[in-house]
Amino acid sequence: MRRRIVGYLLVALALSLAYVALQHRPAIAARIWHWRNGNSTVVDGYVIPVPPGWWAARQDRDYLLLMDVSNGSGMITVMTNRTKTKDLKFWNGLEKSFLTRRGVNNVDDREFRIGDETMSCVGGPAPQELQIALKPTMTFSCMSDGRLNIMLMGPPAKIENLVSLISQIRPY
Repeated sequence: MRRRIVGYLLVALALSLAYVALQHRPAIAARIWHWRNGNSTVVDGYVIPVPPGWWAARQDRDYLLLMDVSNGSGMITVMTNRTKTKDLKFWNGLEKSFLTRRGVNNVDDREFRIGDETMSCVGGPAPQELQIALKPTMTFSCMSDGRLNIMLMGPPAKIENLVSLISQIRPY
């Protein structure tokens, strides 16, 4: 009788733990990723910070997807181009023009240094068709005069945190 009760209690405990694990699977996956990799990863010659609570998925040696699984407040894609950007000012003007044509009135333009490279970021409120999961959403598109290309998306209250991650990127 006692063995049967202990058996039922162990099964109930196992089911409870399985339920909790399934409910918090993305957060658990992020924590495991950080245990294995630390707080950064390397993408084609660049060290990319991965904050706690964020999950990183490397698709290739030149592509990384970062997602905030702690509260779903952002997403960043990091890619490297095969060749260096030839004219960063031209790219910057093209991005601003693209956003203006989509109806973005207050285009935000920022510049960072990553080692000996210049990173230009242009962004603003996302077009309505992109505001599916996160509402309201801000987007930034960033390009360096090296090979780095970054897209980030998040709510206005969290966008500064996402942009500050870019300033922490460094050459490997």
